[in-house]
Amino acid sequence: MFNIIQDFFFNNLNNEKANDLYFKIDGGIILKKEQCYLLFKGGNFSTETYFNALPLKFLLEKTSIAHIGLQATIKGRILLKIILIKENCKKIYAEYQFNEGIADTLWIENVEKENSYDLMYVEVTALEDSIIKNLTWVTDSKKKRDIRLAICCTTFNRQQDVKRLFYRLSSKSYLTEQCRLFIINNGDPIDVPDTDFCKVIKNKNSGGTGGFMRGLLEARKARLFTHVMFIDDDAFCEPLSIKKSISLLEYAIDDKASIAGAMLYLDRPWIQYEAGATLKNFNIESNNPNLDLRESGSLLINAHSTECTYGPWWFFIFPILDDLKMSFPFFVRGDDVTFSLRNNFRPYILNGICSWQESFDAKISPSVEYLAFRSFIMISLLYLSHKPSDKILFKNIFSHIMREICGYRYQIGMALCQSLKDILSGPEFWASHIEMGPYIKKLSDQVGKMESYNIANPPQIDYEPLVSRRKKLLALITLFGNLLPSFLCKGSKTVIGLAPRPFVSFNQDHICQYSPENKAVYIFYRKPKKFFKICFIAFKLTRLLILKRQVLEHKYEESLKLFESMEFWEDVLK
Repeated sequence: MFNIIQDFFFNNLNNEKANDLYFKIDGGIILKKEQCYLLFKGGNFSTETYFNALPLKFLLEKTSIAHIGLQATIKGRILLKIILIKENCKKIYAEYQFNEGIADTLWIENVEKENSYDLMYVEVTALEDSIIKNLTWVTDSKKKRDIRLAICCTTFNRQQDVKRLFYRLSSKSYLTEQCRLFIINNGDPIDVPDTDFCKVIKNKNSGGTGGFMRGLLEARKARLFTHVMFIDDDAFCEPLSIKKSISLLEYAIDDKASIAGAMLYLDRPWIQYEAGATLKNFNIESNNPNLDLRESGSLLINAHSTECTYGPWWFFIFPILDDLKMSFPFFVRGDDVTFSLRNNFRPYILNGICSWQESFDAKISPSVEYLAFRSFIMISLLYLSHKPSDKILFKNIFSHIMREICGYRYQIGMALCQSLKDILSGPEFWASHIEMGPYIKKLSDQVGKMESYNIANPPQIDYEPLVSRRKKLLALITLFGNLLPSFLCKGSKTVIGLAPRPFVSFNQDHICQYSPENKAVYIFYRKPKKFFKICFIAFKLTRLLILKRQVLEHKYEESLKLFESMEFWEDVLK
């Protein structure tokens, strides 16, 4: 009796440029309808890919798997190699020749001695025209536990996204047999049926935080599940990534093991946005960003960093612990970070476990930055093991706002100041704003929208040279040009991306920022009076927060007893 460790992933993206994420073929073709590969005589087929390479080092170190086999279904005369790889090194571990194909399991002996190698993959050479139907990794090692998974998805008026998720998951028997899907609907009615696999639950608009907490409450109340998965409604993932995660958790040595998914770009599905992230200096720093996952070197980079600081809620599977703490009521942004920190989750993150999503650059707005800024401040006040000094905290907060307004993004600067005001209001603000929809709309109206226009083709982008010391000094002396008379600031520049650009904005009348994801150009004009007004407000609020820091921290630490309890969330979501 054997259990599957990792199934073979076929390319279901309808994008041939992404084929190398799944397989590498030279001298053959894919038969999409039959979901198999025709390999011509002399052709080669390899699983040295993001989805199909086996994470050997992880299996040998983090799981109880001691015996690994390859289940192969191949017709024809072939040469099959099992190959191990690590940085700057490849090793043929086993080699077989089959004259009449293969429909059996090849057991790989003594593989535990090879734990210095990161990945293991299969290479097939056709000695005559051959057909490859399946290459699946299995084990006969005994499971440490059985997994019953509650998949929780929160949605707010994304009808097509959530329907796509439902049909994609419910069509796979390996998920319907072992999992159940809870769709927490924070918005208008959705056209998704209640089935034995799926339950749709109407919920008040309590944001992603309230939606996922409702799903967690439902999973705990059912007393049927060992683990919960949080997944965004717009997250597009391979169902086999979920199955692979379940298989790994069944053998994980750590009883509290959790698994997170990497994020890949939806429009360029072979580029990795991040493989987890790390908290650094009032910011979240992506791990292994912008890797082209079609390249073997990228797989090894990922294989060397298999843990991350927190589990992002676009794909996060964790155990239902007896002492599990619920999330602080952030509404959205920061809830996934603090949830992992408070429950001491340090998720594993592996090649082939991911979701594709729209870039965060496409979602930048004053209201989104308001929500994100609140969470960064609260993380600094409550959740870090080594909290920043008053001086560093002041610098982090004030400089963050200054970067926005020095880049002429006054709408965002005003929204960030509102974040400070709301945090200074204490726990009462959060308790009375579980439903943030009306508040966010009011905030957006107050600070104003970012001026933009749609554009069919990318504009001509201005070259951004390295900023010289002289220019930096001049920018600082003139408060990024706000002390200069208007006649000295007549130019404009167009740059790509929506990050703040204070040095590019310096000495310009306005700056244009092009968002490829939104196919739009955002225009920000120099307004010195607004700059000084926001600068004064930001300085005053940041100084006030530092002065009240100890009192605030005490109040918030006391409030966690309430906010992180099941009773609190049951009461506010009833």
